[in-house]
Amino acid sequence: AKPDPATEATAFSPQTNLIPQDSARALLSRFTDAYIAGDIQRLMGLFTRDAVNNRGGRDAIADDYQSLFSKSRQRRLTLWPSGWVERESEVVVLATYETWVKEGRVLPGNTTRGTIRFTLRRENGELKISRLLHE
Repeated sequence: AKPDPATEATAFSPQTNLIPQDSARALLSRFTDAYIAGDIQRLMGLFTRDAVNNRGGRDAIADDYQSLFSKSRQRRLTLWPSGWVERESEVVVLATYETWVKEGRVLPGNTTRGTIRFTLRRENGELKISRLLHE
């Protein structure tokens, strides 16, 4: 059974002075919106200059998402944040995700589920994603 976002939200409750929970949630919401829209410019604007993912730096991140966006007609993404870990100058948000991607007109969509870790920090005063790792 899929986790209920309303139930899972209670696990994502600590407030911090470093990065307020509302700011982190807003950034993850913008990430989700850009993913669904297939907007590579908007999506990449959410990452720091030195951001990394499972495969490499910003170029790898852009290549991964551009490839997905160019091959798919429709996308959905749901995130269920489940943990919050503070470090010196960043916050790590742990979440479960579910994506649905439809590539063609006739083919059914493909659903993927897993865990994802967003590392968030400020760059020039703006909250951004500096690391994105998923399994």
